[in-house]
Amino acid sequence: MPKKYRLLILVVAVLTLTVVWTVLTHESKITTTTTTETSQVWVNDCDTPVQRPQSLTLTCADGGMRLEELMWAVWDKNGAVGYGTYLENDCQPSCADGTFSQTPVYVTVSKLIEFQGKTYLKELEIKSDMGRQLPGGQTVIQWELMDF
Repeated sequence: MPKKYRLLILVVAVLTLTVVWTVLTHESKITTTTTTETSQVWVNDCDTPVQRPQSLTLTCADGGMRLEELMWAVWDKNGAVGYGTYLENDCQPSCADGTFSQTPVYVTVSKLIEFQGKTYLKELEIKSDMGRQLPGGQTVIQWELMDF
């Protein structure tokens, strides 16, 4: 095997191990972080208050855009940071018969707001992992989880 291919394989292996290490490190933080402060912070998932959700639906009417397999490294009144999978329906030939594309993403939720006696984080930012494009061609999506 030529030397340049061996170098390429080595670089890919190092990058893969880095991603795996990051996910494992974040997952261990998630299982050990519990405080009173974090238990008082919510997000709105289709009009349902949730804490540290494992999934979030962005388009509540049809579920065509959503986040799944969410793991949170940080969750408190200053914001939330996590990692997961973004799914988007291409709605071809129709939304009922469409295909979902999946992309690994980093997720940030910010902008604290008080609503009906609870503290919510309301602004969601989704960034594709490793510069990959999301189904619409962008690498970042900004989303309001509360529009009231």
